Amino acid sequence: MISAVCCANATAGFDYAFSKDEIPTFALKDESRDVKKYMSLGTWSAAGGAGWKDAARVTLDYNLIQVEAKEKPEDGTAKKLISSEEDMHASTSPRKNLQTSMVAFAGVSERRKTMVFEINTDARIALYNNGVLVKELPDDNLGTHDRAVDFYIPVPLEKGENIIIIKTLSNGAPSALQITAMPDLGKELQTALDANNGLLSEKIARQNEPPRLKWPSALSRLCVTIDVVDAMDKKPVFTKMNMRNGYAIRNTTSNLADGLYRITYKAAEESFEEYFLIGRPRALFERIKKRIDEVDIPNDDIKLNVDAQVKRGEILFTQDNYDADGSEWQEKTVYTLASLASMANTLKNNHQDISQGIPGMHIRGFVSNIDKSIQHYRLFIPSDYNPDRSIPLLIIMPTPFAAKENPFIASPFVAAHQNAVLIGRIAEKHGFAVLWPGYRSAPMGWTYESTHVDEAIRAVQKDYAIDKTRTSVYGSCGAGFFAGRLVSKYPRRFAAVVYNKGIFSRKLSAQDNMGPIQPWIEATNPDNHIIDSKNIRILLVHDGSRRMGHGEIELSKEFLEKARQKGAVVEARLDQPLYTTPDWDMIFKWLESCRNANVSEAPSDFLKTAGYEGPVSEIFSTPFIIVRGTAGASANNITSMVEFIKTTYAKQFYGAEPIVKNDYEVTEHEMNNYSLVLVGNPKSNHIWHKLQKDIPISTTTFDLSIGSHIFAKDSAFVSIFTHPKNANNFILTIGAFDLKYLALAKKRTCTRHGMMVKFLSQEAALTRHTQFQSSTCLATNSAEDWLQSFFQRNWCFFRVPHTSFIYL
Repeated sequence: MISAVCCANATAGFDYAFSKDEIPTFALKDESRDVKKYMSLGTWSAAGGAGWKDAARVTLDYNLIQVEAKEKPEDGTAKKLISSEEDMHASTSPRKNLQTSMVAFAGVSERRKTMVFEINTDARIALYNNGVLVKELPDDNLGTHDRAVDFYIPVPLEKGENIIIIKTLSNGAPSALQITAMPDLGKELQTALDANNGLLSEKIARQNEPPRLKWPSALSRLCVTIDVVDAMDKKPVFTKMNMRNGYAIRNTTSNLADGLYRITYKAAEESFEEYFLIGRPRALFERIKKRIDEVDIPNDDIKLNVDAQVKRGEILFTQDNYDADGSEWQEKTVYTLASLASMANTLKNNHQDISQGIPGMHIRGFVSNIDKSIQHYRLFIPSDYNPDRSIPLLIIMPTPFAAKENPFIASPFVAAHQNAVLIGRIAEKHGFAVLWPGYRSAPMGWTYESTHVDEAIRAVQKDYAIDKTRTSVYGSCGAGFFAGRLVSKYPRRFAAVVYNKGIFSRKLSAQDNMGPIQPWIEATNPDNHIIDSKNIRILLVHDGSRRMGHGEIELSKEFLEKARQKGAVVEARLDQPLYTTPDWDMIFKWLESCRNANVSEAPSDFLKTAGYEGPVSEIFSTPFIIVRGTAGASANNITSMVEFIKTTYAKQFYGAEPIVKNDYEVTEHEMNNYSLVLVGNPKSNHIWHKLQKDIPISTTTFDLSIGSHIFAKDSAFVSIFTHPKNANNFILTIGAFDLKYLALAKKRTCTRHGMMVKFLSQEAALTRHTQFQSSTCLATNSAEDWLQSFFQRNWCFFRVPHTSFIYL
């Protein structure tokens, strides 16, 4: 229940109520606007002195505005829309005694902020926001004025709807009112930055057309001191004072030479810096790359980070992306070139450490332990970072749809630079680091995705002091599911999870809703794991919209109800007004108190505990080697299959190349400590032969068997199960009794029904955790009668609908 009282001491003799929807509503953005329409709530006789506000009061209760007064208001003054002061004066006749009046309107703000209300009036006024007195003017007891004067009242606004009520005390008639809402002049520089994402008219300009300062006209009193530095050699260029809106960035009357510049603004106690470029950006990019090529890069980690920024530059300068006149492209390009220039300067001056402890926004790289591929992430570190004091970290999970075509570094996520800068600004205020961990392949919710995030977190922890007890996860729409899968995989690692329009679990389509797969889907769905966790706090955010691709608010309400029934630590901000970006200030403020005192980075075995191995993708969550069998006359069949695996893997994982070795090249250490993809059969593959007695699939001289069940000799199979030598790893076998049928494992005869997610005999089901648990897919030359045989023999067959086994 929302209840707010404008004054507390009135004794009601008359009251009425009406819906808040009836009062005029305005958007209060970072620009000045006149309030040209409001609603008169009434005019009453009033006594002078401090008690004038008690003639009437307003209570806000849910969607109602309740007016209570000691007497009936003047005829025609209650619930009357006013569009000008003339209408206000015309609504009543003059009176000899003092009068008090109330007017109301609603101001909708896109975030929590302060705006200044300039009120021109001949009355004494009291301004309330959502029932709370903000300011009474004048502050003394002089009473009313004989002429109109300007009052400036800073008003703290809440995100969403703000009910503004102004009470006036005037002589003989309702007061004259002229109301203008302006950005807070107490923080002019920050207001200008929020309005334009910087203070420059453009970030890339020509010599004869230098960039100009640009901010809203309402900030006409703002002037700044600027310091301009050549970003390529860090030499000061010039300083100028009293620069105003529209002034060109030039040294006296001369224009700047072609190059990259850093400009620092100072106004009162505020300061801010940004970069701009004069000349041709592509030429400057080549110049910076040449400078980097001429210096020694001390180690591989630094080279990875330099290469990541160079890669971003190359992506920006491709023909499809090049947009020299576009403001967003200019901002991304200047950021990338400035990052590279800073790296080049640091390396040239023999400062080796350009990765560890550096604040700001970064694109970084690391080598994955899974397959030695280069992966990327984006990171923000606040400017006051101190390695002696660990800082909290928020991980922003990727959504699925924008990741399908390109790797992370070339994705829409990295292209959304302005959004990242916005989040970074708010994270700066709250002292948070922010990690966008990227992805190895388009996110689907498989375990290897959580492993990738784990590797990205560890890369950040290597370079920065991160507070492991205050690491949290954020997921919007489909990324909510991925955030849940991450927390399920590492149940004691995180302090909180934030869902924004979240999707909490995977749903089955009508085509897939066949009995055997449903228990596996339920086992992998993270919602119950999150709710049952005792270590994590949950925040649900939803604006009530039904935008395509986002979780509907009913999903959030269902999750909230279930979580509360189970006693989970959950809070909700539901049915908030619709905005284009989430309320990051609210989110970071909520996260400030979240802490996990029992933090552990140990992964969960919840799938194995539930009795499941697989799907095939499980092996890609561990370091693995593809082992090519070399014995016998069918080496060509095996080589063909290995090449197929490599091609399919590269397609799925954006060009990554798995590690491939011949069976005789695999060491004893590698055999026991890596996951293995064994291709061939025990006769053709030396490593498979050594492990044969410990794995459930066997091919003998006479048959192909899985446990006690014998299958046709013209069969091929794909199967995954726990590594017999290392419970943290897997064995994936891709083979056949007769290797001339190995190519069947490529065909849709196998993949039409997807991969086995669980392969479990009735005997093994009793023990639940034997080595016989595995995930298998079988293909034969015959039709698909083998599928029916699984059900007849009481096998538990599960399928995942994908078009190729390796995609799992």
